[in-house]
Amino acid sequence: MNNFLFNYFAKKIKERSIGERIFNIYAHEDTLFLNLKNNLAILFKLNSPTALFFGNYKLEKTQNNFAVSLHKKISGLRIIEVDFVGLERVLTLHLLDKRLDIEHHYYLIFEITGRNGNLLLCDNAQKIIEVFRLNQKRQIIPGKIYKKPPQMLDVTLSDINTLKNAIKKENILGIDSFTKNFINEENLENFIETIKKPSDRLFCYTYNKKKFVYPFLLNFGLDTSAIEENELFEQFFKQNTNINSNNTKIINFLDKKIKKLSEKIEKIQSDIKKAEDAQTFKLYADTLLENISKLKYINADIIYLKPLEKPNELAIPINPQKTIQDNINHYYKLYKKYKNAKSKLENVLKNAIKEQKFLLKIKENLLSGHIDPNYIKTILPHNNAQKIVPLDNIPYEHFNVLGFDVYIGKNAKGNDLILKNASKDDIWMHTKSIPGPHLIIKNPQRLQQLDKTLLEKCAQKIRENLGTNDKIEVDYTFVKFVKKPKGFKKGRVTYSNFKTVVVG
Repeated sequence: MNNFLFNYFAKKIKERSIGERIFNIYAHEDTLFLNLKNNLAILFKLNSPTALFFGNYKLEKTQNNFAVSLHKKISGLRIIEVDFVGLERVLTLHLLDKRLDIEHHYYLIFEITGRNGNLLLCDNAQKIIEVFRLNQKRQIIPGKIYKKPPQMLDVTLSDINTLKNAIKKENILGIDSFTKNFINEENLENFIETIKKPSDRLFCYTYNKKKFVYPFLLNFGLDTSAIEENELFEQFFKQNTNINSNNTKIINFLDKKIKKLSEKIEKIQSDIKKAEDAQTFKLYADTLLENISKLKYINADIIYLKPLEKPNELAIPINPQKTIQDNINHYYKLYKKYKNAKSKLENVLKNAIKEQKFLLKIKENLLSGHIDPNYIKTILPHNNAQKIVPLDNIPYEHFNVLGFDVYIGKNAKGNDLILKNASKDDIWMHTKSIPGPHLIIKNPQRLQQLDKTLLEKCAQKIRENLGTNDKIEVDYTFVKFVKKPKGFKKGRVTYSNFKTVVVG
């Protein structure tokens, strides 16, 4: 979703939701619904293509742990303010929890940075309580203070001379992959005047066989048509449902694992603290034993006794419901249990933290699209496995070229894996007549002819992986023309109906 569309729906949310209560929160795959009265809802799609939406829309409810947790924390709260600045894709709902004379304030923050979105709940001091997507670099982690993404130049806010000087050098909010093809220093002021008076309608522009939607009418000489909000809703929220469903199931599985590990880590840390107190447990037991004849009738929870060879009295917690001998036995058992446990517990804790970090990294990569969901099972640790496979061992690399998802194998196993997970209309590439990595260009639109620049950039990637400065020929064809006969070794295939691109 471009900055203008985000701003378009942010204004609708501000106009219609202030003063309203959030009745409930649920999810459909990776889309969260915040339901208000009159069947209106704020919709936020967290994974690419991200989108902020507002209106009377419904989708089938699916299981989502994040939505459940958020529902428990903020359902019933009232929206008292809505903030957003210029074309920045960050929107903040100010929430009020008022019970009798006690008030608590919260911030629910929607943000789109790059291809993916994030949703955060913060307290009155901007401390993060709940977050959908962890971000170590920006410290978007529970317990940390929230900081907005770095501020950028904005065509609706920045000085015109500053914008003209920066138009060819810097990223500017409002000049995106579409508008940059038509905006220059000469027509920049006219463009700004147009966008500052947005229409209450949406318009779809067709450029290079792709469609772009904006809330204003631009004179770019392109094929232009009006588009209704419900059509846009269909495009954003009802496509790629199977993929999103697969991702959601994996994320829910990861969330359960991560939660169990958090509970395990907390318990181990508590046990380590007890292990550090092992000598104290022995001192309690010895002191009670030394004074057992004086302690026949005890009604207090704490007694004060002076141990032998110690100058001061010791406060000893006891259970008055049990005999002194039972209390002595209890402390000796704790001492025996924990006296040699510290080093073992520290090793278990280290492994648990390592596994938790691994799963958090898997989740982060899955949400950002840097890892194929079909490969998750091969790198998740099994219940009986001791060794965690690092992400560096994933046998393929994923990157983006001119808006296309591209996968390249690191080895024979990776070559087979990316081919197995490819669709028949995707493009397969390989060096002609010499060993080398296989490369897949995802082609969800089933284009029959890809841009030459795209093919050359992908071929160049293969050349870089080979580590050669020589000119190379790279064959390419549709995946449906690539075959792996039975009995062929890993990474070996046959192919037909191919063309060749030369780079170097």
